[in-house]
Amino acid sequence: MLKGADWKRCAAKAAGILTLAGAALVFAHSTKADNYRVSAACGHNYVPNVIKIDGDVNVPVALTVSQIAALPGQQTLNIAYLNHLGVAQTHSETGPTLWTVLSIAAGGIKVPPPTRNEYVGEPAAQTTLYIMVVGTDGYETLISEAEIDPGFGNAPILLAYAEDGVPLSKVPYNATEFKGPAQLVVPTDTHGGRYANQICRIKVANGAL
Repeated sequence: MLKGADWKRCAAKAAGILTLAGAALVFAHSTKADNYRVSAACGHNYVPNVIKIDGDVNVPVALTVSQIAALPGQQTLNIAYLNHLGVAQTHSETGPTLWTVLSIAAGGIKVPPPTRNEYVGEPAAQTTLYIMVVGTDGYETLISEAEIDPGFGNAPILLAYAEDGVPLSKVPYNATEFKGPAQLVVPTDTHGGRYANQICRIKVANGAL
């Protein structure tokens, strides 16, 4: 049977173990929460501030902001849209077109084989392709290949890295986060739902059934 002093020493030791265990549990939950901050949709081997481009492209690639800024055909567009609260936003956005990024940095989009009913020489095969843009928090938005293809819509949709002359890595998204490394800019849209920011991945895929 433990005496008073021995009992107190054992109790203190047990309390210390429980404290350490509790701290470890809190740390584990904190680490788990940190891991969940980056969506699995960003793909394997996620690297902060690097955008992975894969899927139906000829050269899968990972791009930094400096590499995006070095691409030819940089544009600055003055845009206006309504945000998720219905508040009007006006900005200037700078970056290359998404078409330039896919055509030059990723070596071009893989064109599906022609279907039986296509006209010879017509780019109809591309009409089933789409581009999924993914944010680190799992937000996803879609652009059809035909929207940006010069043979179809030729829309000047940008992969912007600066807003109002400021790098997106320094432009606040909310109280604790920034919009960088890049943001999709869809100047033809009235609402900003496709203005995905904090982009981690751009994937080209074929939606044909």
